[in-house]
Amino acid sequence: MPFFCYDVPVSKQVVKVKLVKTSSVDLNDPAVLEDLLKQFEQKLKDNSVDGDIKLSWRDQSEGEIFHKDK
Repeated sequence: MPFFCYDVPVSKQVVKVKLVKTSSVDLNDPAVLEDLLKQFEQKLKDNSVDGDIKLSWRDQSEGEIFHKDK
């Protein structure tokens, strides 16, 4: 019996997000980061983005996720 094996191609995309901080929330707090990811994921689903969505943060070279614009 013949056997066929295939892999579904995975698409990865890096997106820069600019946030405006209006409160004293610590953006490096893991709970805050997790909540932001959940909100972004829900927003994508609400806008009919198809497929399995998995979001994650990418650390900058200094070890921080966010940095202030100058």
